[in-house]
Amino acid sequence: GTALQSYNELLSRWPVQSGLFPETLYSMGITYLMNGNHQRARSILFIALNVFPEQEYNHIILTRIGDAYQVAGKIEEALKVYSQNNLFYPESEGAIIGKIKMADIGVKNPGFFNFDQYLDPINVYQQIIEEHPATNLAELALYKQGVAYAEQKKYQEAAASLKTVLEEFPDSEISKKSYYILQENLSKLIEAYFSEEKYYPVLALYRKYKNHFLE
Repeated sequence: GTALQSYNELLSRWPVQSGLFPETLYSMGITYLMNGNHQRARSILFIALNVFPEQEYNHIILTRIGDAYQVAGKIEEALKVYSQNNLFYPESEGAIIGKIKMADIGVKNPGFFNFDQYLDPINVYQQIIEEHPATNLAELALYKQGVAYAEQKKYQEAAASLKTVLEEFPDSEISKKSYYILQENLSKLIEAYFSEEKYYPVLALYRKYKNHFLE
């Protein structure tokens, strides 16, 4: 596309055009990433890190490098980069997002790698929820926790996490997604209770989730 052509031209003149950095480098890397050129994206983002090591948003750049590895299927490399973010920029937004991404990989592909945040995803989400209350990061972690519980068929726990998203962040996009996943969980719980002829738990479920119940 036009943006990529412009970036290729700029790269061909680097480092002569030193005024292009670091914002332009970041934009270039993200553009290549969005267009599926993961290797070029990583190369450019690594240049941004190395040429401008004191840049205040390097924690975000490092997270995006991890993303570039992950979408290319290089999962172990992605985990290493996300882990480095936590080492170099602890408690930064990029490091926390990296923890969430490591936990997400642990939910989807458990048992292959040896990274703390990967090995215990539910606990990682909970830690972020407790350490960063009432923030977008907490909302994201709550949602991810609910999805992780649902994948483990722990529908009660999933419903509790998703209900918290709806109550604490009622107007967000994540809240809308949480609502539908919560309804799916309640449906599965009801089916399970009815199959076992357990009717009182269904009533208890309705009382607890009546504001978010199936419509």
